[in-house]
Amino acid sequence: METSSSEKLRQDIFNYLLRNENRDFEKDYQAIINTILIAVNAEDLYSMTNREVHYARLVFNKIMETRALVDGGKDE
Repeated sequence: METSSSEKLRQDIFNYLLRNENRDFEKDYQAIINTILIAVNAEDLYSMTNREVHYARLVFNKIMETRALVDGGKDE
């Protein structure tokens, strides 16, 4: 069975937060999902079109880049 692109995105967000040993996992997971849904103007992850999933992936990549910059700045 092939994984849908929206399910793959959800798994990637989940794995990203697990890898980074997030203290507020549930809160951050929901915040990322909500940010993506607002950015692509979608009701939920599973009702998005392929185009919306593509844009959602771009938004998620930008979130990861921004978090890496912020987290990297804390160590200095």
